[in-house]
Amino acid sequence: MVCPRCHAATADGARFCGSCGADLASLAAPSPERRQLSVLFCDLVDSTALSVRLDPEDLREVILAYQQYVSETVDRFGGFVAQRAGDGLMVLFGWPRAHEHDPERAVRAGLALVAGLAARSWPCDVVLEIRVGIATGLVLVEPQGVVGDTPNLAARLQTQAEPNTVVIGPATQGLVRGLFDYRDLGPRHLKGFAEPVRPWQVLRESRAVGRFEALHGTELGPLLGRDAELALLLGHWRQAKRGEGRVVLLSGEPGIGKSRLVRALLEGVADEPHARMRHFCAPHHTDSALHPIATQLERAARFAREDDPGTKRAKLQAMLSALAVTPDDGSLIAELLGLAGASESSPRPGLAPMQRRQRTLDALKRLLEASSRRQPILAVFEDVHWCDPTSLELLQRVLAELPRLPILFVVTARPDFAPPWLALPHAHVVALGRLDRAAAAALVESASGPASLDADRVREILDQTDGVPLFIEELTRAVVEAAEGAPVASREGAPVASREGAPVMSREGAPAVSREGAPVASRIPTTLQASLMSRLDRLGPAKELAQLGAVIGRRFSWPLLAIVAGRSEQEMAAGLEQLIAAGLLFQEGQGPHRSYRFKHALVQSAAYESLLRSARQQLHARIARALEARFPATPAEQVAGHWAEAGERARAAAGWQKAGEQAIRRGANREAIAQLGKGLAALERLPPSAERDRSELALQLLLAEALIADRGWTAAETQPCWARARVLCERIGEPAALFPILYGQFSNHLSRGEPDVHDLAAQALQLTRDSEAAGLRAVAHAMAGMSHFARGEFLAARTHLESALLLSVADRSASTFLTPAHNAAIASLWLAMTVLVLGRPDEAARHAAAGLAIARRLDNPHTLAHALALHCRFVAMADDIANLRATAEELAALAAEHGFPFYAAAADIYRGWVLAGRDLARGLAMMHESLEAFAALGATALRPWFWGRIAELSASAGKNRDAVDLLDRALEQIDRSGQRWCEAELKQAKARLQAGRSHTGRAADVSCGLSMAG
Repeated sequence: MVCPRCHAATADGARFCGSCGADLASLAAPSPERRQLSVLFCDLVDSTALSVRLDPEDLREVILAYQQYVSETVDRFGGFVAQRAGDGLMVLFGWPRAHEHDPERAVRAGLALVAGLAARSWPCDVVLEIRVGIATGLVLVEPQGVVGDTPNLAARLQTQAEPNTVVIGPATQGLVRGLFDYRDLGPRHLKGFAEPVRPWQVLRESRAVGRFEALHGTELGPLLGRDAELALLLGHWRQAKRGEGRVVLLSGEPGIGKSRLVRALLEGVADEPHARMRHFCAPHHTDSALHPIATQLERAARFAREDDPGTKRAKLQAMLSALAVTPDDGSLIAELLGLAGASESSPRPGLAPMQRRQRTLDALKRLLEASSRRQPILAVFEDVHWCDPTSLELLQRVLAELPRLPILFVVTARPDFAPPWLALPHAHVVALGRLDRAAAAALVESASGPASLDADRVREILDQTDGVPLFIEELTRAVVEAAEGAPVASREGAPVASREGAPVMSREGAPAVSREGAPVASRIPTTLQASLMSRLDRLGPAKELAQLGAVIGRRFSWPLLAIVAGRSEQEMAAGLEQLIAAGLLFQEGQGPHRSYRFKHALVQSAAYESLLRSARQQLHARIARALEARFPATPAEQVAGHWAEAGERARAAAGWQKAGEQAIRRGANREAIAQLGKGLAALERLPPSAERDRSELALQLLLAEALIADRGWTAAETQPCWARARVLCERIGEPAALFPILYGQFSNHLSRGEPDVHDLAAQALQLTRDSEAAGLRAVAHAMAGMSHFARGEFLAARTHLESALLLSVADRSASTFLTPAHNAAIASLWLAMTVLVLGRPDEAARHAAAGLAIARRLDNPHTLAHALALHCRFVAMADDIANLRATAEELAALAAEHGFPFYAAAADIYRGWVLAGRDLARGLAMMHESLEAFAALGATALRPWFWGRIAELSASAGKNRDAVDLLDRALEQIDRSGQRWCEAELKQAKARLQAGRSHTGRAADVSCGLSMAG
């Protein structure tokens, strides 16, 4: 049985928890959770033969003894026996409480099970052999059982093991890496698994110096963001070498880089004469007295794995003799290493255990002092928060004598470790904080290796990892592996690559969104899962508050949490204080409106992912309702995200539509594009209906509007929007909705120089002929006027454009680009160009000024940019270079301010036009380059006219052949598009060049040529 409050294992039938004292009868069973577990499956070898040979009662006694042995052994490593099925036992590591190194604990438990069999006395004098299989992966776990393929894989791996061996799956092997030595068993086809699995037999613990080296190898990237801390450590080392011993506590949260900084210090002093002592504490040795000291002595004496006791005794004696250690001290040290008799005499017999303990500590202290008399010592104690009490006592004794010794002790620990020796005058603390943004970005680059991550992906990694080096490295590797098609934190037997090619990461304050529009949690690398979950499991009941806060977002407020949590104020306050004390949350502000923020985005993700999908959906729906009812100022995209995760796709789509509309109104068009795309994705899986089609139609129209605002009228991305919108209009039978589609298609095709603009304008006129909406009829006439102008039919163009201005009344119900004011501004400028080519420059100037004035009054950057681009065209046609220079510069500045690539390219073409009057070569180069950028955006309608200007300039430089070729290309495009407004001018220019005549009177030629074409 498991205590629902603290998750401690309790005896079956117990009324109270032996760990926290909770009344077990009054507490509900723990809720099912999604967990990454390491599952150990242990099975007796040849149990059938035992059942034949033994009496059933004797067999029962053997099985019970075997089960008891397994339970006792795995309990030492934090394992939980979840299932007993005769001779087969399933043990979970990571539930009911996660530990930081559950895969390692599982492997150590497996080795201990095998190693302890021979020393055990079994009933009926039987000899038992076992097989052990271990797998790691995501499961659904509850008190009644475990659901997922990880237990099945562990059971299958057990069948691949030889008697008294341990076999692990590839995911487990990847997590424990250099901690053990292995034998690769090669790919195996396992029953029930479609793909081959590569098992590994675990042979023994590796001889790696420390766990950092075992897990990271010897080849490390550069130390980043720790220059100041490394300089401090080197300064203390210099003082210690002079005989002024120092101790430095490197304090920091898990993964912050304590061991990496120690490694940099060791590398920094490698060329200096000194002795190096390294002591490593581990969670599975917290009750092993002096274990870090003993293992350091074994390395110092150069014990080898294959050494027999006699060889080890000789090596130890040689080391102790070189240091002039007394025989009594030598005997005590030999006893510590299990090598009694290493020295000529033995420690005094009859010593009480406490006396022997004290004399051993004194002997070790004298050994250190003797070593320091030969050369300075750099001694490292890593992870002392896991240190056994006896080693801590020895450390305290040594550090008290340190000022007279040439020794630097560097001790690493987590922030909650507060040793008593910090009060010593020669003790110093170096607290490691998170990396700054620049150092974190450099670490991403280093960890990604030869792979190149784009800026958005790097930013997401930095947002998720909060400057913690371990988080940065592991998440970067996960992203790179996913991009390369490698498995991403998935099942051992059948790895599954991310559908999107990389882990999906949520932005701060709201869940990330899947391709269907529903938020999804980050995919936490398997290397971090256990560490993150262990922090949450230590919280007891406060863990539920962390999970609820994680569903709300990276930040959450007290008022919202109070509404959705359904707990008393006292209970909530106590739980949140516990989360703050545990270093998982920050509190921002005070009083009833205070809010909280997860210290790490990955902690939030771990809490979120531990909930069942059904539980998350219910919580998201509860949060969305609370936000709509009680917090109306909440951004629409946040509410939409909660509805999407709740599985309420229609509500989510409506929320994304509202968010897109709001973003368009404030000019955040790229955000609008993303939000509207999420809305469309949310609708994809809804069943067909008229209401669904109406929602999609609204979203498609808004998306096209946002695309136009962001990328210009020529954006090819708008074409699928218009095409789909037309299908929807026909399906739901709403012809009135067709008008904005026609307008969008018309504008796109007009700017791209496509031949069907006249038909689209005619359809718009027909659609609005009987309409009472004067504003729409005005837009239809403007479309007809533009179309006639493009065809070179200037008198007809003038008629329609004048009608458009007369009908432009104050009807502001249409979208951004269909408002009468926008239409009036644009129609005025088209009318200005029309009457200019009809030979009325003064009237043209008045219309141009009026259109520009309307655009300025609207305070809409898109309308103003459109108007300025048309004004550039007008003054260029009028050969008004002074005005062209001023207007082009204003357009360039506006485009740069608002990020309008379409208008930026147009402005640069006109700036090149002006520059050519002063510097022909530079002006031509600028026009060519900008025209290419303009055409790359799809804006090809004006290319023949610009080519005409470039041809004229080329001819003036004596390049008549190039000029004629360019004019031929321009006339070919005119034939294809049917937009003939500048055809006469270009033909006249070509004729002059072919006749060898120089160009004169350009403005007069333009007016005359175009008038003739009309």
